[in-house]
Amino acid sequence: MEEEVLDWYARNQSSKLEADYVPGQDLTGNTYWEFKDALNHGRLRRIVRFPGRSYHSDVQVSPLWHQWLRYTRHEPPSLQEQSADLIRQSELKHNAMLADARWAAKA
Repeated sequence: MEEEVLDWYARNQSSKLEADYVPGQDLTGNTYWEFKDALNHGRLRRIVRFPGRSYHSDVQVSPLWHQWLRYTRHEPPSLQEQSADLIRQSELKHNAMLADARWAAKA
């Protein structure tokens, strides 16, 4: 999937986007971009582009990609890390549900 995005980018890049780089894509179809910022020459700017015409309130950015966007993480997350994080989140929700049930049983 990541190679498809990079191939598409290589075919469709414009002269304005020559310095842009697509480090990855998440499991929901968002693409993440890194490019030189005109105001801050010392570091690259990182943004997310949503698929199609999405409302900003409907878009979900995973914690791993949020860390990358905020420079808390230097390398973009791999697809394996993203799928492992989804499993971790579902286990966490399940454990919270069990804890809530135990708490309700005490009352």
